[in-house]
Amino acid sequence: MNPERRVPRKKVNRPIGLLKKGEYQVERMLQIGEGGMMIQTASEFTVGDRVLVTFSLKGENFYTSRGTVRNTSEQMLGVEFDELPFQVLREIRSFV
Repeated sequence: MNPERRVPRKKVNRPIGLLKKGEYQVERMLQIGEGGMMIQTASEFTVGDRVLVTFSLKGENFYTSRGTVRNTSEQMLGVEFDELPFQVLREIRSFV
């Protein structure tokens, strides 16, 4: 785990839905943890952008969360979840 992270993340490679300013796109989730996720994208984002992500951990249940872009780099995007229901946090914790 990165020493700067508050919670562990798990590497994944899953499609997700990403909504920003009314535009929907399908991207790839590369990591997930209780605090957020890393997304691979060809689109441009700015730190502070508000997004809505729809994702699945195991291909079964789908979850939706509002998030805030916390960092960007070439084709990568770090999104922090704004708030997740306890049950979803528990699912992510057991998945990671």
